[in-house]
Amino acid sequence: PALLSARVVSLYNLITTLEPLGRREGLLAKAEELSRIARRSRTFEPNDRLIAWRARNADALLAQLLGLAGRHDEALAVQRGIVALDRERLGRAPADVRIARDLGFSTQLLGTLIWEAGDRPGACRRWEEADRLFVALERRGALNQW
Repeated sequence: PALLSARVVSLYNLITTLEPLGRREGLLAKAEELSRIARRSRTFEPNDRLIAWRARNADALLAQLLGLAGRHDEALAVQRGIVALDRERLGRAPADVRIARDLGFSTQLLGTLIWEAGDRPGACRRWEEADRLFVALERRGALNQW
């Protein structure tokens, strides 16, 4: 499990460093591998919040790269799964500002992917939903960068 965790971190760092530099060749395959490894690591420690958070972020990165590759249906399916998971988590712990923040960001990213797929009204609905979440966090004094 420790080696899987190290691999998740190293792949995530590699992908998020190369993509902004425009070096996208092979990144989608690395992101798919990252997502598989991150999900596998969860089987060893299913209650570890850090591992779960890394798996969630690995899937979000995969969704973004799928969208950039024009594979919008796949990107949307992955990101909708993340949003559903975040909603489920928030339902179990409605006072947890970290989960509310995660849901805001995952919903915001879903809006971006929907926009890239060509559904402008659907994107705006998701961005409005994300904004409502962020405003609620701000009112609670819990809106911060991370």
